[in-house]
Amino acid sequence: MKEERIMLTFKRASSLIKLIELAKTTEASCSSRFFWLNPHSNKLQTNVGYLVAVPIRCITHFPNQRQDEKHKVLPLDVGPVICGTAVSPQEKLVVVSLSDGSENKYPWLWLRDNCQCDRCYSPALHSRTIDWEHFDINITPANISTQDSILGVTWSDGHESTFSLPWLLERGFTPKAQDVWLNEIYKLPRVPWGSADFHKVLRRFSFSHILESDTHLLEWLEWVVTYGLAIVEGTPNRRDQNRRLAERVAFIKKTHYGSACFREEFEVQAKAGASNLAYLATPLQLHSDLLYYEYQPGLNMLHCLVQAAGDEEGKNQFTDCLRLSQILRETQPDVYKMLSTTLVDWSDIGAERGEILTFDNLRMLHGRTGYNNGRSERHLIGVYMDNDMVFSRIRVLREKLRRSPAN
Repeated sequence: MKEERIMLTFKRASSLIKLIELAKTTEASCSSRFFWLNPHSNKLQTNVGYLVAVPIRCITHFPNQRQDEKHKVLPLDVGPVICGTAVSPQEKLVVVSLSDGSENKYPWLWLRDNCQCDRCYSPALHSRTIDWEHFDINITPANISTQDSILGVTWSDGHESTFSLPWLLERGFTPKAQDVWLNEIYKLPRVPWGSADFHKVLRRFSFSHILESDTHLLEWLEWVVTYGLAIVEGTPNRRDQNRRLAERVAFIKKTHYGSACFREEFEVQAKAGASNLAYLATPLQLHSDLLYYEYQPGLNMLHCLVQAAGDEEGKNQFTDCLRLSQILRETQPDVYKMLSTTLVDWSDIGAERGEILTFDNLRMLHGRTGYNNGRSERHLIGVYMDNDMVFSRIRVLREKLRRSPAN
């Protein structure tokens, strides 16, 4: 006799682990076939949740539970399930109704184009394999079915597609889903700040922790993208350490600065015959680097090997362009007057030996106070990285850490 099961969508791994632990404490027959991975899904975990079919007795039984409580369901973090479907011929949409009262609408041409079967999609390549030369753009859904929160579509040409609910929710067309994708996944949110908040946004991260832990690596990258800058402390005082940090993300951007062999690391140090203002000991006004490039570097990382001797000498200065833009928007209409009369505030950072100053080159205007080069030889090693590399690494780490049972 087939055992009755119920489909559960878990938003957090902790809830799934809780259910697994419960099954281990119940009768032996439960633990051996506790949860079932739906054959239509390529993976148990998605960005939205964990979709598993669970024997009902596993969620209604507690060891040592009083008889009158036997049928109480565990207080788990369970997501919605599909409770109805419809087709809208005029709008060419498939409408999916959920148990939480919400509706999600999907263009049926989009569903056919994103079919997840082996003929249409390669999990190894993470890519569709449909040949558009032979794709019927006039195709229609002939039949819609649901089973265990799996949406099934039989198309007018006989092809069959299946889509799990977590997969569909990840790709929802609702304004809320689109806002999450555009402002939290595709582009991370950025928080503007002024000098009054500087002590709150300047966060320090451990060099060794970033090198050893993906969790700390992700936290550091997300912080720099969100607030524009951070300090990585505890860095060994050697020239190659900036490279070690950068290669935890991806690879260094090559420019015309740096050694003739690699053009990757560059040295910021007062020197005779300087070809750049940064290589003088005089004050350096607020600026962004390499804006004359077609593709400007996104992340700038400056490793301090030697700092200037004076307390107020060689201080890095920063101001947040997002905050300046916000002020302009809030104080229009006279933009010209604002540009010509508003004083720009900045924040000083005295990066010390063994610290790497990491910041968004396209957001944070940075400069430096002057210093007496005869008294000390201020010396920094810098590298650039493209934002494409940073954003890609964040997305990969988020997906990887979501799949880890520890998270």
